[in-house]
Amino acid sequence: MRLEVRDFHSADIQEVWRWNPPSPDAVYFQLEIEIGEEGKAGGHLFQLVAATPEGLLAIGRRYPARGFPDRALLVFSEYRWEALVERVERIVTRCTRSTWDESVLCLQRYFEWEYEDYELHRGNS
Repeated sequence: MRLEVRDFHSADIQEVWRWNPPSPDAVYFQLEIEIGEEGKAGGHLFQLVAATPEGLLAIGRRYPARGFPDRALLVFSEYRWEALVERVERIVTRCTRSTWDESVLCLQRYFEWEYEDYELHRGNS
């Protein structure tokens, strides 16, 4: 079995793949990634926060009670869309296992899964 990234979407940024931030060293946004099994229809949604250290500091100052995410966070010294895509694809490749359930367990180390608090059902994808 092989996993593949199917799509990226952000509720924070329209056409996230074309977005050029005003300051590439002060970035913070949520990203949704559709990941599926190669050759099969459909996929599952995973989320993460993409940020730079300066973006994290700015969010911390703006919303001090919120705190920082404790997982599902990719930090870049300077934001570039290509670097983000490359890093996500490396993680997805590294998390490919022999079954979907095993792959999801690995992916949850890096991303939040849409069914995270549901019990995994063996054989479903």
